[in-house]
Amino acid sequence: MFLQSTFDVRYGALERFEGAMARVVPAMAGEGWRLVGAFRHATGDVSRATHVWELPDLESLTAAPARAIAADASLLADVAVLSEVIAREELVLLEPLAYGVGEGR
Repeated sequence: MFLQSTFDVRYGALERFEGAMARVVPAMAGEGWRLVGAFRHATGDVSRATHVWELPDLESLTAAPARAIAADASLLADVAVLSEVIAREELVLLEPLAYGVGEGR
């Protein structure tokens, strides 16, 4: 199962977003999430970032972030930064096509 997270980052806050995510990503990896790719948009809305994650199962979509914070309360500071710098977030569950990434999973 794959998750596409698209973030509209407030103008001038991309560096703070990246700093917080650099600490959040390893915590989520510890919960079984695998970051396939993290991208900032080079055209269009250049204050937008997109992540593609591979998740172990649907339950982890909501449970893993809570478990990560419970395991390391210092992540709350990063969550606070992200809540300040993200204007909008869109989460989309993706299903792999037979010929694409994730084939045979």
